[in-house]
Order: sequence, then C-alpha cells, then structure tokens
Amino acid sequence: MRKLVLVGVLTLVAPATAATQTPRWALGGTLFNITYFTEFDRYDVGIPGGGPLIPITLQAAPVVYVGFFPHPQVAVVPGIAFHLVSSGFGEDAVYGLGLDAAVEWHVSGVTGNSAYAAVNFAYLAFDFGRGDADTEIALGAAIGYRWLPFEFLALRAESVFRRYLDFEENQVTAVLKAEVVFN
Repeated sequence: MRKLVLVGVLTLVAPATAATQTPRWALGGTLFNITYFTEFDRYDVGIPGGGPLIPITLQAAPVVYVGFFPHPQVAVVPGIAFHLVSSGFGEDAVYGLGLDAAVEWHVSGVTGNSAYAAVNFAYLAFDFGRGDADTEIALGAAIGYRWLPFEFLALRAESVFRRYLDFEENQVTAVLKAEVVFN
C-alpha cells in the first residue's frame, strides 16, 4: 500500500516539478525605453529598443539580450546595441556600440513571476566621424518585475540607474522588454 501511495504522489508531483524547472536560457529584446540624462536635463525615447543613438545620446541600453539561468534565483543577462549612420562608410560614418551585462537576483525565482534586483556594467564605444572616437564605462543597478504569462514568454518592466564614470553622467531609464524562454 505504501508503494502505491508513493507512486501516486510521485505521479502527481513529477509533472509540476518538470513544469517549474529552471529555464536554461532566454532571448529577448527591448520594446520601449525612456531615459533621463541628468547632466543634459534631457529625455530620450526608444521604440523599439533604444541603444546608443548618437551623436546626441550616450547610452548602452541593449536592444537584444540573452539571459542565462545558472541558479533558480539568478540570471546573467548580457546584451548588445549597435547604431550606424553613414553616407558611404567613409570618414563621415558615425557609430555607437553598447555592451551591457547584468546579474539579477529574482526574489521568487526565475521559474515564475518575480520581482528582481540587479547590478549592471556597460561599455560604450562611439565615433562621431572624422576620428572623433571615445569609449566609456558605466556601473549601475536596476529593479524590475518579470511576468511569465506563458511558460515560454516573459515580459519585463525595469527601472535602471547607471553612472557613466568618465563623463560623470547619471542616467535613469524605464524599460519594457519581452523574451522567449527556452527550457
């Protein structure tokens, strides 16, 4: 009788456990962002995404990112953004490359809806044309909420604070993101 009860319990519990396994990775993109720059007292809006819109915006907001889940409550999320304006790829070409990485801690875990906190690092390389190039590093933190309406789809709302070290610029961003989750 005990074996029958044990088999019954395992049969009921196993599908629920399989459905809540830690996902392996996710592929996402930024749908919308609005950024406030304290130094310039300026707002920038990006639909979809954002990225390093130059020459007026210095930001490393990722447009595409990949999330990895090494632990049931931890996500590592590197991202990239690229923007190019050119009239023939000569000296007048203007570009911006933003690389971003965040480590997130999800309060309720990555398998379901959860608030999260993150620390992030950003690297920005840009060229305003005619050899006027520079790089910048930023450090910051974020808070957000990750909602899984389906087990394969996650939507995120996030608020990010970032400090650009050389430019002594603060950036505050509100972001909406969507990602496809792979188990």
